[in-house]
Amino acid sequence: MDCVATYGGHLRVTQTVLTDCTSDDMPSHCEEGEVTRSDVISVPAGGRLEITTSPRVSDWNKDWYRTNCGGWNCFYKSRSAQTQVSARTFTAPTAGAAAQVLEYAGLDGGRWQAEYDSSQRDFPDMSTAEWGEYRFTTGKPGGVPPVGTLESVNLTNMYGWVRDDDRNGGGPVALQIWALKPDQDDYQLHATISSDQLHLSGGQQRFNPEHGLTGGDKIKVRAIGVDSQGTPDGNDAWLAGELTIPRDCAPRLPAGAGRVTSESAQRRVSTVYLGQQIDEQWNAPLLQAALTTAGQEFGFSVEVLPQTPEVWAEDAAITRTDGTWLAPNSGPYLTEASEDAKTTYPQRFVRMTGAGTPALLASANANQVTVEESRVHLDGGNVLTAARADGTPVVLVSKGALHVSAALRERQGCTPSGWTLEQRLADATDVIAAELGVLPAQVVPVDQGNQHIDRFLRPGPAGKMFLHDPDLANTVLEGFIADTTVPAGARARMEEMRIDGQDLLEQRATTAAVTAQLQAAGLTPVPVPGAYSRRSTLDHKRAYLNFMNAVTGTAPDGTVYYLTNQTETYDSDADEGRPLKPLEDAFAARLATHGVTARFMPTFRLVDNAGGIDCVTLEVTQPS
Repeated sequence: MDCVATYGGHLRVTQTVLTDCTSDDMPSHCEEGEVTRSDVISVPAGGRLEITTSPRVSDWNKDWYRTNCGGWNCFYKSRSAQTQVSARTFTAPTAGAAAQVLEYAGLDGGRWQAEYDSSQRDFPDMSTAEWGEYRFTTGKPGGVPPVGTLESVNLTNMYGWVRDDDRNGGGPVALQIWALKPDQDDYQLHATISSDQLHLSGGQQRFNPEHGLTGGDKIKVRAIGVDSQGTPDGNDAWLAGELTIPRDCAPRLPAGAGRVTSESAQRRVSTVYLGQQIDEQWNAPLLQAALTTAGQEFGFSVEVLPQTPEVWAEDAAITRTDGTWLAPNSGPYLTEASEDAKTTYPQRFVRMTGAGTPALLASANANQVTVEESRVHLDGGNVLTAARADGTPVVLVSKGALHVSAALRERQGCTPSGWTLEQRLADATDVIAAELGVLPAQVVPVDQGNQHIDRFLRPGPAGKMFLHDPDLANTVLEGFIADTTVPAGARARMEEMRIDGQDLLEQRATTAAVTAQLQAAGLTPVPVPGAYSRRSTLDHKRAYLNFMNAVTGTAPDGTVYYLTNQTETYDSDADEGRPLKPLEDAFAARLATHGVTARFMPTFRLVDNAGGIDCVTLEVTQPS
């Protein structure tokens, strides 16, 4: 039996993968394993990897197989006689017309790879193989028309989307031309781009047209002849055929794994960024001072991030351990996808933050940070990265974000229209896993109860997950209400904070569902009295208290810290001090039993606007 890993389009292993084969006993003694999703397949020396790429990109990309594997210096050849081929191997361009070598068009470290380093033992997922060979001739006075070969054209939406008066969607589009080699030295090729034509230039180029080109659009390619001084000589010709711009479906895959910043208590935070949009309205000076004091105690610095696109910095980007940031998808269809998700997961709560991505890019450039745009919809409040007791990362994603991501990819044409919801959710899970550097099995969807998951969940130490428990919160309230040593005014306010009626039923259901999901993921749920709200009998204003939204980490001296929100509210109690501080004390006492030190930050105005300290910060961790 041959050892074959067959890839379908859209980053999915679709057939049985046979692994554990060695060059000595191949092909008859292979251990068979059924793999439905995988990020990396290791092919042993002498093995064969069969790859089927997405037919919607090109009908040419079929039936590729690995041969000539002496050690790891392998080539990929085609069995398909009608396949157009490029004269290039994975290691170097070949002379002449050495045929039948696939040119891999994937991303590694932020650049397109037309050549794959076959010395690496792990072969990354194939996404789509976009390439082509086009021959053209242009007339030249007094001589034989020169002939050039366009060996590869890769088009992808690299920088987000714009709209204009003529189209309902748009680019810019990034173009890279890897090899355009005219046969005569005095003949060059230059390039321009317009609404329906792409004019080529020798060498590697990147274009960002102002007009919109979307996935699935077709453009014609025209070569423009010039003389030795670079002046166009009028000898132009269309290249054979048309190019179809591939849909921008594959995730960006920078080098390295485990790239998402863990929010568990084990992480070592080096810098906490506050967005510039946090102004005096949100008590910015007081918050910055309190964070600076905490940083001095727990070993991190505090910086203001200029040019941030919005107050809620966490929803503008996800920080990753390789130093890059992941920005929300800014393409079209986000609003439509959110509406679609209502039918599959009505409790979805997501923020459409992609519009801020261009501003985030500007901010990142000013701060020398690399930003990548997500292929799905990940707002920071709906993503938490915890760690099991053995240190294995687990990415918790709200079901709402997952369902919106699946709907978004369907609308963008990245998944077949006939796929079931289960297949589309699995596809979105694959992309999330690739973008955050984990395996799909480490992505865990959790219920969210019409709010961001970071308002009722918080990763703790040693595989623990702190989880708001409404019944425990009520028990804490009842204890203080019955305690006559607590001021009467505070007890009266606590009377208004009991969780009851439909709120209690909904919170219980969410807590029960998430508890089961955490346990199935290998995490230990720890119930805590973490969130309250109350309806004032005086002005009927609802006020919120939340201890679950927090910044956590481990200080250089080993102290595990938990920075969360104070109890003040808009209609609060400046003249009375902090009458609800006993609730802070009760929460801190719970954390202390798990070896965690709590500190409370002046963020009550943020909490009262459905936010919190973790919503307005981006944390950068030290390399592990």
